[in-house]
Amino acid sequence: MVSVFPLQSLQLLISKLVNRLDRWIWPQNKAIDSTSVSFYQFQPFPHGLKKHQVSGWVKLQKKRLTPFTTSDSYEFVSTSGLHLWICTSPFTGIPETAAQQALPDGQYIVQGKNHAYRQTWSKFQLINCEVMASVSEISQGNNDITKLLQQNEHGWAIPRKLDSKLRQASVWLGIVAFCAICVVVWMSTAYLSGTIQRSAAEQQVTALQETLGDKLSMQADLNQALDVVNGLSNWHQEYAFLPETLASVASVINRQNNWQLNTLTWQNRVISMEVYSSDLDITQMVVDLEQLPNLTQINIRPHISDNTWILEATVK
Repeated sequence: MVSVFPLQSLQLLISKLVNRLDRWIWPQNKAIDSTSVSFYQFQPFPHGLKKHQVSGWVKLQKKRLTPFTTSDSYEFVSTSGLHLWICTSPFTGIPETAAQQALPDGQYIVQGKNHAYRQTWSKFQLINCEVMASVSEISQGNNDITKLLQQNEHGWAIPRKLDSKLRQASVWLGIVAFCAICVVVWMSTAYLSGTIQRSAAEQQVTALQETLGDKLSMQADLNQALDVVNGLSNWHQEYAFLPETLASVASVINRQNNWQLNTLTWQNRVISMEVYSSDLDITQMVVDLEQLPNLTQINIRPHISDNTWILEATVK
């Protein structure tokens, strides 16, 4: 027996799922004819045959392939062509080879209820089926034996109502409308749920404010007082510390000579001083200021007035 390839296994699985869905939507019990001896014919679609020509082509093939003047037939039109069962006497149900489980590609000897068949399958479609002369011939074959599964499997050649329904535009419109209604219902439910939850949260906040209103006010006052205390303790760490900075700069200038402070500007960790002195060694003063650990970006430039200098420095 030919092994089932992964793609064929997937196709077979999808077909079984669709069959179960079809039986679940349209449950039906069809009789299976396992006694009649039928003559099977498969006729593939000719190249270039259009969809609207299929019906007429099927009728023509039934007349051409029927060798008996009085006979009964069962037909199934697949994606590949026409599958036709012809019997000299009326069928009592669906031929058992039409109701059997589809098989993977290959040749098989299949045991039915009363007859045995030599079959050839391609793409899960029956291409050739011959009734064996007797069941005893099975033991002489080299192929594996596969029993027919009629009770639990949807026959491979039984038309599904689901396929015909899906070809109708009204069905697709219904599906789209159903999906749209589901989306609208879901969004409405989500909006309503969010509104209810938001309203409940607001009510809880209001209730907590009424219950803890005094405590929350006292807590806010306490936090504000703590901020003030922390500010008093750490004010010298905010934007540097003017007294210490001025003292360190003045200690360097005092090494030079007598001097006079005309103006002082302090902003954002930058000290700017206008200094008057008749004798200053600017080069040495810059060197001394750069050696201070708390200052950086030392800049000294002359003022428009005589013996007046502008000293700027940034606190680290």
